[in-house]
Amino acid sequence: MRGAGPADPARGALCTCGVTARGLRHRTSVSPVRGGPQWPAARPSVPKPGPPPARERWFQPRRSGHAWEREGLDHVRQRRPKAEPYRAWATLQFTGASGRVSVCDLLIAVPGGVYLLEL
Repeated sequence: MRGAGPADPARGALCTCGVTARGLRHRTSVSPVRGGPQWPAARPSVPKPGPPPARERWFQPRRSGHAWEREGLDHVRQRRPKAEPYRAWATLQFTGASGRVSVCDLLIAVPGGVYLLEL
């Protein structure tokens, strides 16, 4: 079929390389309907992932009612590492199995373990 001459709609369109385009998915094939090149359908653009959102590493739902606790918490907060995987929870409350509500001044999670700090 090479060099068979102009495109014959009954036989299929000729590709620019001279091979018939009937049934072929060829990038450079000539469309018998439009007469132009047939290109594969473009894929929709997929957004690229960006950097992860900045995560808070210090959680403090409420301020302490005692001045010495506020000073101690501020001291620890200023000196803690500002990188992963360090986390701290200040002035948190939890309920024990007996139903008693307890208050914790500072719970710190670091690569070396989890620490409870009572000020």
